[in-house]
Amino acid sequence: MTSPTVTQSQIQTALRSFILTVLPTWECIEGQDSRVSEPSTTDFVVMTIINRTRLETNGSFYTPPPGSQLVAGSETITQAFQVTFQLDFHSANVGDSSDAAVLVSTLFRDDVAVQAFAASGYPISPLYADDPKQIPFLNAEQQFETRWVLDAVLQVNAGVVWSQQFMLGAPGIQIQKPADGAPA
Repeated sequence: MTSPTVTQSQIQTALRSFILTVLPTWECIEGQDSRVSEPSTTDFVVMTIINRTRLETNGSFYTPPPGSQLVAGSETITQAFQVTFQLDFHSANVGDSSDAAVLVSTLFRDDVAVQAFAASGYPISPLYADDPKQIPFLNAEQQFETRWVLDAVLQVNAGVVWSQQFMLGAPGIQIQKPADGAPA
């Protein structure tokens, strides 16, 4: 089975790493994990992927092997897409969650984020983060908690490596070049 060159798990890992660089005393968890309770810490971020949008038509790059017969090579089919994550900032203190959301939103639109994602080693770049907004959260005890929310949008340039057969030449067939040395 063929898999993408950048997985959702790797995208989330890169985003989580950036968040924990900006908020080192906070916890950061994946959203929509069934049967997983909130962290025991009072300050945490929940990241939930909410959208994947294609940005362009596929591109293809071929890697023929050396040799002069029918041999296997590969084609890398690329797709650029944007991924939107909803980031929920939870804190016992409304000021702390608000400040954390503003801090992440501000640095996400700066070279700080560009460098952090480049350091991940994956072809992921921050595009933008919207302005944080306060949206109450109803917990399991039916109590309202403070939560600030923002959307963070990334660009991912992923690929799929696909096996490809190449015919680089055949026995008994000569490829002739023009006398002036120009390609045939």
